[in-house]
Amino acid sequence: MQNIAIPKTELLFEFHVAAALRKRHGFDLSLFATNGKVVFADFRAVRLFVHRFNENRNPRDKVFPGEVNATGLLEELFHIIIRQYEGHTTS
Repeated sequence: MQNIAIPKTELLFEFHVAAALRKRHGFDLSLFATNGKVVFADFRAVRLFVHRFNENRNPRDKVFPGEVNATGLLEELFHIIIRQYEGHTTS
């Protein structure tokens, strides 16, 4: 497997958050693109997002910042794998 250099600026954690959830939890719309994706540029943003998300949830069902960070990392890894696969299949 060959190494792929991905510029650091391309590794942004972004998630699609449904409009109904954004409205229900009162998320700051400045965090979201027009397609409903939220982009976390730093760990503080993740903590604030998770705090807001957990405010109206049952404490047993709370989400942890580490879970959101891990999910974002996995999603970015999938993007890298898919880009590499596409590079091999289109050649």
